[in-house]
Amino acid sequence: LEVEHVDVRPATARNKRLRAFADIRLAGGFLIRNTRIIAGRRMFVGMPTEHVKDRCSCGAKNCIDSAYCTRCGADLPE
Repeated sequence: LEVEHVDVRPATARNKRLRAFADIRLAGGFLIRNTRIIAGRRMFVGMPTEHVKDRCSCGAKNCIDSAYCTRCGADLPE
């Protein structure tokens, strides 16, 4: 795979180990967003982690595999 473009954004100062976020575009248009650049003994690239969210009728966001709403406690559809 060939890297076409990398966009790097510095992280906030709240976390000392997290240095930056990066978006990486590979050949063929494949895009990896929110990759983390972390400082440890060596620099490390962490893959993005995003949980799929769904909204309840009350408007709260819940993980897609949740059985109940975290705000109102209503049953969520499967």
